[in-house]
Amino acid sequence: MDNLTPLPDQELSPMQKKTTKPGEESNNTVSPPVKSSRLPADVRRARHRDRMQRLRLAEKRSIEVKRVEPIERSKCHELAFMGYQKMQEMLQGPGARKLHGEAFGWKVYFSFYEEAATDTLKIRMQHRFTKRISSIADDGTRVTGDTLASVTWNIINTPELYSQMYRSPMTSRIMQHVDAHTCVMMRMYPDENAEMRKRFVSLVVRVQDCVIDSTPGPMDLMGLSWKDVTRRRVTILSSILNPDLCLPRGSTDVPNPSTEWMREGFGYLSFTEIDDENVIEIEYGGSTNVGTETASCTGLPFVAMNMGEALVRWEQLVTTTRTLLITENA
Repeated sequence: MDNLTPLPDQELSPMQKKTTKPGEESNNTVSPPVKSSRLPADVRRARHRDRMQRLRLAEKRSIEVKRVEPIERSKCHELAFMGYQKMQEMLQGPGARKLHGEAFGWKVYFSFYEEAATDTLKIRMQHRFTKRISSIADDGTRVTGDTLASVTWNIINTPELYSQMYRSPMTSRIMQHVDAHTCVMMRMYPDENAEMRKRFVSLVVRVQDCVIDSTPGPMDLMGLSWKDVTRRRVTILSSILNPDLCLPRGSTDVPNPSTEWMREGFGYLSFTEIDDENVIEIEYGGSTNVGTETASCTGLPFVAMNMGEALVRWEQLVTTTRTLLITENA
């Protein structure tokens, strides 16, 4: 038995090589699983939706920007002059002369008239809100029409501030800066029933002129009134434009159950300086189409109610409370 010759080593198969030999120690310890740095599936899906939504919004905005075509500067000035003439015609006409009431120091005047159109009957409202405030501030400095107009112009050109004047979600966007005193903007707000959105493109311009105060004054020896004083006035005028002027490819004339484009109307906010009485007369007026719905508590159309609320909020943004004391002869 001792003279046995060892057998030649046979080549092991791959399966035999993987098996543990009797003298070797087996390593039965299991390493802990490596923590994956990948986010959960629901988080990844939510981030993907947000990213795609941002891309779609960016694409939509770029398309809207491409659709906007600027209006020539000379054309803007021509349209602004036409709007100024409409304002003068309204102020010299018989409309909006009946005092409806007074609230928060504002005297409210408005009138209605029907305007025959091609197939429908339009009801147009002319409105005027007037108020006189002291031109002397609490610290003794003098408040001028330019001061109020400059602050108001900044509010109009700042969408975040402009939206604070309205209870309903009013949005605005500057489409074109024509010059330092003229701009084109688009606004959108819901109707009184919150069923559809109304949009309009308006040309906003800041103008200065003079008005003659022809109110009766004290009589002289000849029995004639001598109170014909020229007053300086600063006005911010907003005229609704045909949206096709700056959105020729926007399909604004296609009927849409959720959006309505307004194509006519104007509004103005004027500041007339009455130096001999140390007051400034503020007047907000204009002409616009209205529906048949009115607020039962006041009898005013909803659009007039929104205007009054916006004026009160405008006061909070522009002037201080003490400055808004009403003069006795307001």
